Amino acid sequence: MFLHGLDSFHPESDAFVYVGEADQRKAMMKLLEMAVESDEVKILYFYSEDSRDWLEKDAGYLKSWLDLMLKLASQGKEIVAVFFLNRKVTELVTQVSYWMRLHMTGQLRAYYYPRVTDSLYNRSLFSAYPVGALNSFTMQASESETWGYFTRNQAALRMLEEEREIFLKHCLPLVKILRLEGGTEFRKEIEAFKDTESPLIINHEVPDFYNMPKDLLREMLDDESFEIMLPYWELAQELFTQHIQQNKAIEFVKKPELVLEKEQMPLITLMSLILKKEIRYSKEHYLRHIEHLQAMMQKWTNYQAYQWDVIYQNVFITTKNNANSIVATTGEANSLFVLTDQRLNNAVFDHLNNRTRRASLL
Repeated sequence: MFLHGLDSFHPESDAFVYVGEADQRKAMMKLLEMAVESDEVKILYFYSEDSRDWLEKDAGYLKSWLDLMLKLASQGKEIVAVFFLNRKVTELVTQVSYWMRLHMTGQLRAYYYPRVTDSLYNRSLFSAYPVGALNSFTMQASESETWGYFTRNQAALRMLEEEREIFLKHCLPLVKILRLEGGTEFRKEIEAFKDTESPLIINHEVPDFYNMPKDLLREMLDDESFEIMLPYWELAQELFTQHIQQNKAIEFVKKPELVLEKEQMPLITLMSLILKKEIRYSKEHYLRHIEHLQAMMQKWTNYQAYQWDVIYQNVFITTKNNANSIVATTGEANSLFVLTDQRLNNAVFDHLNNRTRRASLL
């Protein structure tokens, strides 16, 4: 319940207090609408230790939120977001992926705080100086709801701006966007894997082109698409073969029976991203590739393919310990990026590597 409701909130009011997720969502939309309408707002700042359930569990609300964020970006306003390492790795990676539509506008600066917090007492701050800020608080393992306040008090907003500048000095850039045009940046990141003695881990819903038989690639694509993909395929084949001759390679795919029961086959993430269009297997082509992975396990003792129940749609991850993790997303957000901090990369690697204890071989 609002102590001073949104309907009666006027520019001359200093603040109102809210309790609960529903009113937090209303306050968030109010802040974004005010930021869109203002020519004075230059930076929108997001910092949140909380779970994003309040934002994401209502698909309609999430779409409206993202539309307003994209509107702000189209106005040339900068969006600064800070993520936290105490989130689950899968949540962190998918959060980064979801924000990619904003990344691709060139208006988003994403950071992460490199220290793990205890998550007992969480705070979220959303600020659009000089029009307003939203500050919320929750305690984990507590039955009490989120509460917070919305303020337009200029002295308070200036203090929050100072806080932002100080806090960002303790944060690090989260991702580096890769351009596929020309393939140089992608090639450089892929080739860097050669210099790291570590198991290679690949995680995606369905297998991608890098270990696809050439005749299957040729069958699936038209002439133009095949010519575009061929240099990428040749590079991936060369590096992948070099790797498994000396080091272990682990691949996670979704359980085939769960893939085949879908009405529409999943996107082949990396290939769709490179070709800039949706590429999907037929069921026949998919099963041929699965059989190829099984044959690879017989040929290469260093290669293991595992099946897993839950793998995020349209997200491709390849990682090594002590090397950058490369992430590709397609569908809602088409992007290719690397996670830039080694601690974060190692957390991704450890998370996936530990999964082998519970997963079954393909």
